[in-house]
Amino acid sequence: MDSTLPIASSLFPGAGSANAPLVTAIGKDPLALGKPSQAMMDVVEGKFKFDRRRTCMVGDRLDTDIKFGIDSGLGGTLAVLTGVTKKEDFLSQGASVVPNAYVDGLGDLLG
Repeated sequence: MDSTLPIASSLFPGAGSANAPLVTAIGKDPLALGKPSQAMMDVVEGKFKFDRRRTCMVGDRLDTDIKFGIDSGLGGTLAVLTGVTKKEDFLSQGASVVPNAYVDGLGDLLG
């Protein structure tokens, strides 16, 4: 679950932030159904019947979007640097989640 959401030039709390007090209070982790949950991929694949190997996950966050693509066995992942993720996050030595490719913005795909 996203801990923050980029809106305009600020960050706002995401579902992960809102969820944290409940997890602390009851002492249990929730059943996560959003990215990077494989339950979500199973539902999407069941509905749209696509070939994972011919699919690319495009996203602006490493720990949800890009991890979702990698864990799901998709053909590729593309990080877009208009959100939370910065290039240094995955180019650094020992980065745990690394996209196959990245662009500064989606407009870069147009040439």
